[in-house]
Amino acid sequence: MSAPYVISGEDPIELTGMIGGDGRFQLLHGSVDLDGHGLTVHAEHEDLTQRDGFVQVRLVGFTVSGVSWELSASHDPGGGVVNWQSGSGYAYHDFGVTTNEQVIDVVAESDESPPKKKTRRLKIKLSPTNPLFDRPPI
Repeated sequence: MSAPYVISGEDPIELTGMIGGDGRFQLLHGSVDLDGHGLTVHAEHEDLTQRDGFVQVRLVGFTVSGVSWELSASHDPGGGVVNWQSGSGYAYHDFGVTTNEQVIDVVAESDESPPKKKTRRLKIKLSPTNPLFDRPPI
C-alpha cells in the first residue's frame, strides 16, 4: 500500500490532471502524480484549528494536445452526495476537518465532439496542524 501524499499549509489546495501517453487520466499536485500515493491525499492547515475553519480543494481543468478537459467532482460525506461547485476553470469544495478519508469521484470531460469522459477516485483527509485542537490544554 502506498503512503498518502501529504500537503501542509496550502489553501486552496490545487490539484489538476493530465492525460498520459497511454490515454489514462492522471491526477497531479504540482508535478507529483498522485497515482504513486494510491490517489490518497492527507492535508493539514492551521485554519482547521478553528471550529468554523475550512480549506478549499480545487480541481483545475487542463489542456493536452489542444484538447481542453473540464473537471467535476462529487463525494458522499455520509448524508448524501455533494456535487462540487464550479469556479472559473475549476471545481471546488470547502472542507472542514474530516475524521476519515473522503472518497471523491472525479470526472474529466473533453471539449471534443463527441466529448470523452474519464473518471478517477481520489481519497482526501483534512486535519488541523494540531490535531488535538478540540481538547483543552494540558
